Amino acid sequence: MPSDKFQDFRNGWKIVMRGILFRLTLIGWAQMCVLCLWELTRRDSAAEVILAVMMFLSMATVLGWAAFKVITLAKRSIAMHKNPAYILYSDPACLNKWGF
Repeated sequence: MPSDKFQDFRNGWKIVMRGILFRLTLIGWAQMCVLCLWELTRRDSAAEVILAVMMFLSMATVLGWAAFKVITLAKRSIAMHKNPAYILYSDPACLNKWGF
């Protein structure tokens, strides 16, 4: 493959992959939330309950962290540019990572 193909992806692939993982987590949040909470009502085994709690808490933590970072970014953008979305949409690296 020629070296000039997918140059943006090759330069910032870690940021792009992190953004993709955040988006996938957000897409699967509702389904995993329902299934994890349903598993707590069934209680088939202790291991499944532990896995359900860990999955629920880890996804909630990841999405909470992402929301905190976007809110912090919006506050900084309001202070600098008087627009909460300016930094998010003007910086391509920031948009690839947090722009969901």
